[in-house]
Amino acid sequence: MLDTLVVFAALHAGAPFGYAHWLAWLWYTVLANMAGGLLVVTLLRLVRSKDLIVEERADVAAGD
Repeated sequence: MLDTLVVFAALHAGAPFGYAHWLAWLWYTVLANMAGGLLVVTLLRLVRSKDLIVEERADVAAGD
Protein backbone atom coordinates (compact mmCIF):
# COMPACT_ATOMS: atom_id res chain seq x y z
CA MET A 1 0.00 0.00 0.00
CA LEU A 2 2.80 2.37 0.84
CA ASP A 3 4.46 1.78 -2.52
CA THR A 4 1.22 2.71 -4.27
CA LEU A 5 1.09 5.99 -2.38
CA VAL A 6 4.73 6.74 -3.19
CA VAL A 7 4.22 6.01 -6.90
CA PHE A 8 1.01 8.04 -6.98
CA ALA A 9 2.75 10.97 -5.27
CA ALA A 10 5.60 10.70 -7.77
CA LEU A 11 3.07 11.06 -10.58
CA HIS A 12 1.99 14.40 -9.17
CA ALA A 13 5.58 15.48 -8.65
CA GLY A 14 6.48 14.97 -12.32
CA ALA A 15 7.67 11.37 -12.56
CA PRO A 16 8.81 10.13 -16.00
CA PHE A 17 5.89 7.70 -16.19
CA GLY A 18 2.17 8.26 -16.51
CA TYR A 19 -1.10 7.00 -15.14
CA ALA A 20 -1.21 4.15 -17.65
CA HIS A 21 2.06 2.74 -16.29
CA TRP A 22 0.85 3.22 -12.75
CA LEU A 23 -2.44 1.41 -13.45
CA ALA A 24 -0.58 -1.42 -15.21
CA TRP A 25 1.61 -1.82 -12.14
CA LEU A 26 -1.33 -1.43 -9.74
CA TRP A 27 -3.55 -4.18 -11.21
CA TYR A 28 -0.63 -6.61 -11.14
CA THR A 29 0.15 -5.71 -7.52
CA VAL A 30 -3.48 -6.00 -6.41
CA LEU A 31 -3.84 -9.37 -8.13
CA ALA A 32 -0.65 -10.72 -6.55
CA ASN A 33 -1.66 -9.45 -3.10
CA MET A 34 -5.09 -11.04 -3.36
CA ALA A 35 -3.68 -14.38 -4.50
CA GLY A 36 -0.98 -14.37 -1.85
CA GLY A 37 -3.38 -13.33 0.87
CA LEU A 38 -5.88 -16.03 -0.02
CA LEU A 39 -3.17 -18.68 -0.09
CA VAL A 40 -1.69 -17.60 3.24
CA VAL A 41 -5.09 -17.36 4.95
CA THR A 42 -6.17 -20.73 3.56
CA LEU A 43 -2.93 -22.37 4.63
CA LEU A 44 -3.17 -20.93 8.15
CA ARG A 45 -6.78 -22.05 8.51
CA LEU A 46 -5.93 -25.56 7.32
CA VAL A 47 -3.04 -25.81 9.78
CA ARG A 48 -5.17 -24.44 12.61
CA SER A 49 -8.13 -26.69 11.90
CA LYS A 50 -6.10 -29.89 11.49
CA ASP A 51 -6.67 -30.95 15.10
CA LEU A 52 -10.38 -30.15 14.88
CA ILE A 53 -10.74 -32.31 11.77
CA VAL A 54 -8.93 -35.20 13.43
CA GLU A 55 -11.20 -34.93 16.50
CA GLU A 56 -14.35 -34.76 14.34
CA ARG A 57 -13.32 -37.82 12.36
CA ALA A 58 -12.59 -39.71 15.58
CA ASP A 59 -16.03 -38.76 16.94
CA VAL A 60 -17.72 -39.94 13.75
CA ALA A 61 -15.78 -43.21 13.78
CA ALA A 62 -16.75 -43.77 17.44
CA GLY A 63 -20.42 -43.20 16.63
CA ASP A 64 -20.94 -39.99 18.65
